[in-house]
Amino acid sequence: MSRTARRRVILVLGATILALTGALVPARAPVARAASDGLVLSTAATYTLVPARHVVRVRLDITARNEKPTVTAGGIVTKYFYEGARVAIQPEARSVQATSGGVRLTATTKPADGYSILEVRFQNALFYHQSATVRVTFDLPGGAPRSASDIRVGSAFATFVAWAFGDTGSVRVVVPAGFTAEGTGSTATKTTSGGATIFRATGIADIGTWYLVVNADRESALTSARIDLSGGV
Repeated sequence: MSRTARRRVILVLGATILALTGALVPARAPVARAASDGLVLSTAATYTLVPARHVVRVRLDITARNEKPTVTAGGIVTKYFYEGARVAIQPEARSVQATSGGVRLTATTKPADGYSILEVRFQNALFYHQSATVRVTFDLPGGAPRSASDIRVGSAFATFVAWAFGDTGSVRVVVPAGFTAEGTGSTATKTTSGGATIFRATGIADIGTWYLVVNADRESALTSARIDLSGGV
């Protein structure tokens, strides 16, 4: 399987949101259960290339909304809630943090096959039609020369792959001034602002197939060296 195809499979898995387990109460009383589906995630991801730090900084803003309605049957009212969510992020992600309204949330990562599972606990359980906003930040460090990493972040050259997240979302990529940047893969608009190159994609509905390969060069940072060979070459 190619790297691009593998990433598409990973992203499909990442779009599946899993609720945490909740407790059951005796029958014929009001029931509150952890929901197994119905949590809708809208996301906005920003990737910023930081050559001086040799990283790509990622900010992921998530709006989670519980769309699983209360069920009444046989005199029993069942309410479904979510205590948290899981999404797939790049396996290279480091310094992962999650906050909501400035409050630090519990965020843990677990390695998987070609990606990492990020689990974030909400401040409060989300019941039907309740929502929460979460900001996740992490770094994608540049790999060493000739390493297996797909990420490179140097003073003269950088390359990485931007992913989308959640059920629907948008992606913004910022490449600083001085670099000439190109994007290949899924559709994204390219503009400039203050010398920086910006790629944007909005209204991404098919999260599992969206990706953008970013390549950036800065010719002024290249080093030139004269080598004299035998025979006057």
